[in-house]
Amino acid sequence: MVALKLIGISIVLLGLGVAGIAIKIWAKKDGEFAGTCASQSPFLNKDGE
Repeated sequence: MVALKLIGISIVLLGLGVAGIAIKIWAKKDGEFAGTCASQSPFLNKDGE
């Protein structure tokens, strides 16, 4: 019974995390995150921005 409760809590917390990320992407214009490490790297940025 304890394992079932733990699994339920884990699923709820993971769901909240995924929902939070989805809301953040939905709220951002074009779904882009400005200023992330990958977007600042000249090696990964092919457009030269």
